[in-house]
Amino acid sequence: MAILTEGFENGDYTTSPVWTTGSGSFSVQDTIKHSGTYALKYINAADNTLQTPIIGDAVNYSCYLYYASTGNCRYGISENFICGETNGSWQYLSTGGWHSFGVGGGSTGTWYESQIIHTSGTTVADMAMREDNGTLIASVAGVTMYGGAMVYKIYLQGKASSGMYFDDVVYGAEDNIEYLDPDADDGTNEWSVVTG
Repeated sequence: MAILTEGFENGDYTTSPVWTTGSGSFSVQDTIKHSGTYALKYINAADNTLQTPIIGDAVNYSCYLYYASTGNCRYGISENFICGETNGSWQYLSTGGWHSFGVGGGSTGTWYESQIIHTSGTTVADMAMREDNGTLIASVAGVTMYGGAMVYKIYLQGKASSGMYFDDVVYGAEDNIEYLDPDADDGTNEWSVVTG
């Protein structure tokens, strides 16, 4: 069950929710998108990330990725669990650094789903890459998180000269549902965790 889908449909990644970044060229555009009217685009030869504010623990996380050239096009939960395309191969981040999984990598100009299933309350997750039609390409189970304390932020990472695209970012859980409410009247203009 999808609880939040962030498709950048308000045309602005800096509000509702507030995504934060360092230096880098992120923009919301309407030329290449997985669904709806808009998707997020990143063009820069250096690694850069975009993150949400801290959110609550959940079970299912996913994002659709599209790259016009090979580089880094990744999705994760903060810097603890990350998976996606790295220089033409599928990779995930875990204890000990980056690891390849699956056979080869994807094709440029194609949408793929990066999925993380987190064992709630632990430092373990399963990760998978899927074709746009849902067909499983690569998966790994029981991945131990990278880094120290678990930080619950949705994390997008790009590095490419010809464009990385992100769309339909999902944060969800199948029971004890929590969702992110962009319209919560708390004065912060950020996603707020609401139990329902």
